[in-house]
Amino acid sequence: MKEGLREFLGVGIRFFTSNATALYVGLRLSSNPSVSFYINLLTSLPSSGTEALTIDSSGNMGRQAIGSGSGSVTSFSSGNLSPLFTTSVATASTTPALSFVLSDVLPNTFLAGSSSGGTNPPTFRALAYTDLSALVGTGSNTIAAGNDSRLISAHTQNTDTGTTQASFAINSGGTGVRLRVASGVLQLRNLADNADADLIVRNLTVSGTTTTINSETLTIDDNIIVLNNNVSSGTPTEDGGIQVRRGASASASVLWDETNDAWKIGVAGAEISVARTYRQAFTIADLVFGVLTLTHGLGQQFDSVKIIDNTNLVIGPDNITFSATTIAVDLTSFVPGFTGTYTAVVQG
Repeated sequence: MKEGLREFLGVGIRFFTSNATALYVGLRLSSNPSVSFYINLLTSLPSSGTEALTIDSSGNMGRQAIGSGSGSVTSFSSGNLSPLFTTSVATASTTPALSFVLSDVLPNTFLAGSSSGGTNPPTFRALAYTDLSALVGTGSNTIAAGNDSRLISAHTQNTDTGTTQASFAINSGGTGVRLRVASGVLQLRNLADNADADLIVRNLTVSGTTTTINSETLTIDDNIIVLNNNVSSGTPTEDGGIQVRRGASASASVLWDETNDAWKIGVAGAEISVARTYRQAFTIADLVFGVLTLTHGLGQQFDSVKIIDNTNLVIGPDNITFSATTIAVDLTSFVPGFTGTYTAVVQG
């Protein structure tokens, strides 16, 4: 046996061989030589890739062949991520493709620890009142309108005083409209603000002195249009009518002449009166001592009067007396042969 002893800091290190293939290293305390430990060293290293180095309970080193084999990964666990993901292996192999899929959760839940107590792993659960400790209501364990001044102080209804914005879009994500103020005038525009928008209202009251309509077609369902509507009492003094613009030519008009109580028509400023007609059928029973009184309401004393007999012939009355609203027609000479129905026509 060959051996050698070296001592370092009170520890003796001894190398020795017992045969041609065994090499030992020993450790022994110089103060107590009975305390020692030996390791059987290999004379050569294990073969790379096929052998592994081993040491048994007696301190002997050795070699062990590395086993060979094959296998496939068929599944794996997401571990602590299981609340978030489910896992799967697409195709079992030695080098599989691993898949993570978000787990299904119930509506209105979120990933969090418990709503009270210490730290713990998160789970999906419903929102609890204690999760919103920074928004604790003043009189309830629920967050609702009115029970937290910090919530309602952001905006209180019916306290808005206005905006400095000159434009406001309604239904800005669709086919909405835009309210715009320009030089003190409120405009209803399309969203692009490059054209006017349509407006439908139930009742519309315009209190200004000028109303301008630029449409090419005006349709009104009412069968009576009232002009001079602001004249509701007293003696009338204002004329009224409709005027038609005629380009470079003078306008034409249909006019009620209040001074002469007559309709006039023609070129504006040179209108002529329109003949009005009052027609009344009568019999001999309508005569009083041979005189027929016609209440025509035409407003003129000098009207044209025609009497048409029952054979459609115009006859000449004995006498005609005019007033502003009535005409007395004397037909005394026609009474003996008066039969059937006659017609009186007054124009003025």
